[in-house]
Amino acid sequence: TLNPTTRGWNDGLFTHIPRKIVDDVRGESSKRHWIIFNGDVDPEWVENLDSVLGDNKLLTLPNGERLNLPPNVRIMFEV
Repeated sequence: TLNPTTRGWNDGLFTHIPRKIVDDVRGESSKRHWIIFNGDVDPEWVENLDSVLGDNKLLTLPNGERLNLPPNVRIMFEV
């Protein structure tokens, strides 16, 4: 979440998971990862994920930080 006053950023659940994979602390680069969302999908929220769902797999956070997801990460929406 982005604090509008301080512009400080705290990772939510979705941001925390890709960050752990990208940081590769426990050898995540050698494993396959599936991030699965189950439930109703808000069109506005999915539109914000457009860049991470595209070919470049780049997650852009509201604070301007960018996480480039490696090829071993897949995202699936189950609705």
